[in-house]
Amino acid sequence: MQWQSLHPVPEESWFSAGLKKQVRQVNRSVDDVLNNRQRFETSLAEARCADPRTFDFYNAVGFPAIRTMLATLLQQELRARDELAKVLDLFYTELSAESEAAGQRHREAQRKIEQGLEAFGYHRPSSTPDPHRYQPIWVAAHPEVFEARQTAKSLFHRANDRERIRANQQAADAVVRELESIKIKALPGS
Repeated sequence: MQWQSLHPVPEESWFSAGLKKQVRQVNRSVDDVLNNRQRFETSLAEARCADPRTFDFYNAVGFPAIRTMLATLLQQELRARDELAKVLDLFYTELSAESEAAGQRHREAQRKIEQGLEAFGYHRPSSTPDPHRYQPIWVAAHPEVFEARQTAKSLFHRANDRERIRANQQAADAVVRELESIKIKALPGS
């Protein structure tokens, strides 16, 4: 079986308590799906590798049962993907807020360093010649400002990259198509 990609949501330090709870729940659902996929694949592999001279055809899991097991597993995956979609919506809402907060922390770090330079007697950069002005690179290269900028940029890019939502929806659509195919094969006259 060609399975759709499914991964747990990594926990972040900035998650709200509600999001952490939902992420843990959806991750348990994802783990259950992944474990059930593995059991399903192991059962099929064992049946395929069994010695035909000793294979128990009477008690073997036949095609209708395999189709039922697969359909049940796909329905479980679809429920997990629905949960994941809700968690991802909340995740991106909180990620956007954290991105904005990181941008604010970056601006505050810049202001703090600029004020420190001014306290030492340096003047703000300007277009007029001034031997006592500080260079903007002094602020930008300060470790505190640099780290804050890197964090803000990273969160900004993550907040604006909604690929995980699109990928989850595409995978859910593929699972629905597979379930529809199994349903059609299960109905008489197909």
